[in-house]
Amino acid sequence: MPVHVARPSIPCDKPLPLANVLEVQRLLFLLEAPEYCMRAFREHGVNGQDLVVLEEEDLDDSRFKFPRHVQRKVMRIPRAWRTYVSITGSSTNPVVSVDQYVQYYSKDRPAAVQTQLRAAFRMVDTNNNGLLTFEEFLVGFSLLEAALAEQQALPHAQRSQPQAEGELQPAEAEESQGGKAGGKGEGGGWFGW
Repeated sequence: MPVHVARPSIPCDKPLPLANVLEVQRLLFLLEAPEYCMRAFREHGVNGQDLVVLEEEDLDDSRFKFPRHVQRKVMRIPRAWRTYVSITGSSTNPVVSVDQYVQYYSKDRPAAVQTQLRAAFRMVDTNNNGLLTFEEFLVGFSLLEAALAEQQALPHAQRSQPQAEGELQPAEAEESQGGKAGGKGEGGGWFGW
């Protein structure tokens, strides 16, 4: 019989090192970690300070023997925290502004990307106040990470697929359609990179 897991309702709206066990549970829930993972973290009292210093080798402990895909979900939290601190410049700043977000992610990218980054920011800013708490940033970080991974995999997948005789190459198909193929922005990825 499947177990129904109630959604943890305590928001984590403070810096990760100050998060208590229940707030860590909410972060894991937002990343869709399975119940057995959440239970292990709850039973062993894993709090925000523990997550800040978490390394992949720590998940080799017998108390935390999770499948690889679950380990990747858990490791997103400290990676997102390190990025969050890089953006804000401080581990005590509880929010990221839209300007900080755009400036951080638009480094060495075309100017057109800024518009797409602002749209991505608005998508994860659930309360529409122009600021992201760590919880909102974590969800957005996961989406951005997935989009970047998809974009990096896309060119590789296109190169490795054999073309049937007479089939147009992607550049030829684009030219024959009179424009850009895909419709996802300049570079073909979600953010045009």
